[in-house]
Amino acid sequence: MKYFLPITILCSSIAIPALASECIDAGDIVGVTLDSDSGQGQSQSISLLRETQDRVIYEFQPQGVTRVYLRYAADTLGYEEYFKAEKIGVEHEPSPNNVPGGWSEVTNFVSDKTLTSLEKAGSGTYRCLATTRYEGVVNGKSVKAEMLDDLNLPVSVERSTPQVVTRWEITAFETDNDRASSISAELESYRTYDFADLGDHEEEAFFRNSGYLQYKLGHGHAEDHDH
Repeated sequence: MKYFLPITILCSSIAIPALASECIDAGDIVGVTLDSDSGQGQSQSISLLRETQDRVIYEFQPQGVTRVYLRYAADTLGYEEYFKAEKIGVEHEPSPNNVPGGWSEVTNFVSDKTLTSLEKAGSGTYRCLATTRYEGVVNGKSVKAEMLDDLNLPVSVERSTPQVVTRWEITAFETDNDRASSISAELESYRTYDFADLGDHEEEAFFRNSGYLQYKLGHGHAEDHDH
């Protein structure tokens, strides 16, 4: 996982004061769902669920893939990928190199390293929660992000070059404490393989027919979910 998650086209957001009925308590939030649209009819959704302080679940749609990140020590992370259609899981050994931005990238979607490289560009609110906007250039890309202050979760993240503009934008707060547990319970029923041993499992069509490889080539992980 030396590459991370995707981003796509975006329109500039307009701050609209939230009605009282739209306000939400930060203590009720366990994650967010973010959407991206390429503008070519190709949309993607990621749900980020903080199951525990050391276990975070990402659900990717329409791919039907679930990725579980596990923190073992400091920024030594392991991860597991589960493929819903095949009901197969692949486990990756813990490593400090699994996610370029470390655990903060996993649990916050945008790494601390990236945020400290940006300038604060203002403040605002989203559904009555305080936010901070950041802008700057990271690795040759113009980056804009709006983050929820008390939760360290994104309202929006945009990266752009002269050729491409990509953006994730929040579409929902995750407030169901049981959702992550339900996902984890389902994943326990999947056939699971160690990534280092995949060469020994040619009997499994998903690996023999390169289905897994095609997924990896098309959905790598770049720092801060630049997919």
